[in-house]
Amino acid sequence: MSQLSPRADASSPQGQVGAQPVLKAQQLRLTYHMEAQKLQVLAGVDIALYKGQSVGVIGPSGSGKSSLLMALAGLEPLDSGQIFFQNTEITQYSEDQMARWRRDYVGIVFQDFHLIPHMTAQQNVSLPMELAGRKQAFAAADQALEQVGLSHRRHHYPHQLSGGEQQRVAIARAIMHQPALVLADEPTGNLDQETAQTIIHLLFDLCQKSQTALFLITHDSNLARHVDKQYVMRGGVLHVQQDDKAASSIENATPPTDHSEKEMKANLQGPAHE
Repeated sequence: MSQLSPRADASSPQGQVGAQPVLKAQQLRLTYHMEAQKLQVLAGVDIALYKGQSVGVIGPSGSGKSSLLMALAGLEPLDSGQIFFQNTEITQYSEDQMARWRRDYVGIVFQDFHLIPHMTAQQNVSLPMELAGRKQAFAAADQALEQVGLSHRRHHYPHQLSGGEQQRVAIARAIMHQPALVLADEPTGNLDQETAQTIIHLLFDLCQKSQTALFLITHDSNLARHVDKQYVMRGGVLHVQQDDKAASSIENATPPTDHSEKEMKANLQGPAHE
């Protein structure tokens, strides 16, 4: 297995024929084993993300969007399929290798924030750089917090912050080291309209200036309109979205029997991939 190369030069044309994807996934398959059935969440997903490109995924609750993000981040074991980062296959990485890859190259915005309760906002944001042994971690954290409008809250703990403020801390943590790839699950879901607009501009500015590949899961139609390429997830497969009206109808048409991915996981009977 070859070693990961440094981030590709920003002058390389994103999305152009012959350009190397930042991340490429081929035929990703994932099944949740439940009490009385097997539920196929990913049914052969293919996707490629390029430098400076933003990709959005919409779809009904429980359609597999968050599971796809977790799989791309190496946080969800797959049944089968391959994931390549800068032309290096990472699918078979050990947990330690995958953790180092995420630390050095990836920013993740989780829907549930995943902040460490006993750390301040500044400490939460600086943690990835500190673990990597990089200098000026607090200075970089302060700059990222200023970008999301929270410099005045940097010494506050998560329980002292509102949901929207915690979301902004999570976004600051994801972007502070200018990663090659940002994976964001509902990044504006807990924000008021004005703050959401600021965060949208921040994310897309990062994508453009740092040539970061941006992968978004969103129900926010305003955010979805900004992406370079939009997909709808149906039947565990990604479909390129061409029609905004069709996207809206699919997004809002949640079947009565549909369950959220959290509910599905809560009903798992033991590990699904033993």
